[in-house]
Amino acid sequence: MRNGRINLAACCLLAVAALPFFTGRLRASGNPDRVSAPQPVTVAQLVEIVENAKGISDETAAKEIGQLELTERLSSLALAGLIEKLSGAKSKTALMAVGDASVFLECPKSEVLSNPTPDPVEQRRIMARASDYLNQIVPKLPDFYAKRITTAFKVAWVPKDKLGTHNAGPLDLAGRSEATVLYRNGKEVVQAEGAAKQGLSLNIVGTFGPILAKVINDNLQSPMLWHGWEKGPNGALAVFQFHVSMRNSHYSVSLPMAGLGARRVGYNGEICIDPETGTILRLAIRSDPALALHAFEHADIMLEYGPVSIGGKSYICPVRGVSISRASYQEVGIMRRDRAFVLLNDMVFTDYHVFRSDIQILPE
Repeated sequence: MRNGRINLAACCLLAVAALPFFTGRLRASGNPDRVSAPQPVTVAQLVEIVENAKGISDETAAKEIGQLELTERLSSLALAGLIEKLSGAKSKTALMAVGDASVFLECPKSEVLSNPTPDPVEQRRIMARASDYLNQIVPKLPDFYAKRITTAFKVAWVPKDKLGTHNAGPLDLAGRSEATVLYRNGKEVVQAEGAAKQGLSLNIVGTFGPILAKVINDNLQSPMLWHGWEKGPNGALAVFQFHVSMRNSHYSVSLPMAGLGARRVGYNGEICIDPETGTILRLAIRSDPALALHAFEHADIMLEYGPVSIGGKSYICPVRGVSISRASYQEVGIMRRDRAFVLLNDMVFTDYHVFRSDIQILPE
């Protein structure tokens, strides 16, 4: 597979992957190409399943967990806690994929707060604080570098055969990679290493402010709508939802391998804001279903921000990201068959350091 690209103005999501034809590990009986349907579970049920996995082998636990599909969002904190309860690498990886696939769902009712809905004036004030945060705080970020650790998952399958539509099957580990993200003079430079150079990961550029700014600006024509309160790491978070039409969007997708050039598409999503400071702590973007008319069916991004230490001072920077792409294409060869795939990336940002350059004058 050659380059696919998802741009949000200066912010890019590059989908570059070499996908072997993959149908998943767990099969239903009778048809080797058919996989069993995923089992829907709530977060509470997933917790119980993980608890019961302590007495079984790592491989068995991985297969069991890999067939699950959450019906509500699993928070980063809860995912990390559940992963710690598992002892094997395979089951931990399977749980990561299941948790990541839930990031665009609604959070469990236990995490929804019943605080009074702010009136329209206060809602506008919260959004104004978020805009001020982007305009005043983000530009003051120092020059720094950080490590981005990416775990890539994928699954590919034949969408239809004589017996009907196939299920996609569980996501499987495609590879892990590290990259150094340099942030200098308000611009990002990503130096990929290992698997990322081989096209096993999606790279999001613009995570330190441009993506947030573009979403805010895109919504100037269509104000964000109040959605509710959620539990945050330090208190209540104000959640707004938005929809940006294709006409006002800076979100574009390209998939050269399918003959699809850059196309601007509409998108929707939500943003979580600290109501007192305007700090943006979570952003979720989902491409409009109209994208399914082309090769890409979905091209979605979720980013979480939190406090990190850079040079002894605390700043709000990306700490986690998830990107999910789903597309279809026609296999080239003697037998031309339709293929479909899902590519998911889990990204962790860590090891933030001040970027300094040393100049040394050598004697003649």
